Amino acid sequence: MGILNLTQHPATAEQIAAGVVDQPEPSRDTIRALLTFTTLPSNKTLRDRAATLADYARESGHRSAMIGGAPYFMRPLEEALLQAQIRPLYAFSLPPTVSEVPQPDGSVRKVSVFRHGGFVGAEFAEWPESGDEADEDDGPDACLPLARNGFDSLYEDNK
Repeated sequence: MGILNLTQHPATAEQIAAGVVDQPEPSRDTIRALLTFTTLPSNKTLRDRAATLADYARESGHRSAMIGGAPYFMRPLEEALLQAQIRPLYAFSLPPTVSEVPQPDGSVRKVSVFRHGGFVGAEFAEWPESGDEADEDDGPDACLPLARNGFDSLYEDNK
């Protein structure tokens, strides 16, 4: 069914050709509002907005979503999408082509053109339970056993 655009920006022609689906207004305005933060968000706000976007994605019938925006919001959004069985994807851009355009006043305007180069998935390795060890054949990229218990307070609501 394509890749749902869950970013603030319309998909480029290249992204649309690669399967990205933009949403019509007013859905686009709702997505944009959920991705925009004008005050310091609490962890609860981040989780709630991420869950709302994940619910929207699930109800739309898409199995993948292109995401991007405030870095502090991407992790909660990734997790909410994965829980909703929606694959989060980031757009990959090829290095930009830069041109310099002389202006009548003597200044130079630089124009950068980014080209869509594909998608990068945001799947995460499972965290082993505390005390478990990665299998030897998992290779160098195996997730080492880490206890998350010390970090639980990071996920509590701001007080």
